[in-house]
Amino acid sequence: MQGYVHDQGAAMQGGVGGHAGLFSNANDVAKLMQVYLNSGNYGGKRFFKSSTISSFNTCYYCEEDVRRGVGLINPN
Repeated sequence: MQGYVHDQGAAMQGGVGGHAGLFSNANDVAKLMQVYLNSGNYGGKRFFKSSTISSFNTCYYCEEDVRRGVGLINPN
């Protein structure tokens, strides 16, 4: 069985795109957000380097009014 992605951008990429959506539950999303808030740590374990989290949150093209980031969207 193969489904259809309802995201036009991902559909143009053959149905696979990093931006296609979030497929999880609220508990797992909360844990992931806590990893970001803790600079890569959660439950006493390090999952990402602090520098990686910083890279995720950097707005590389803000001066061109493009807010896309590596791991998160910068709302500023």
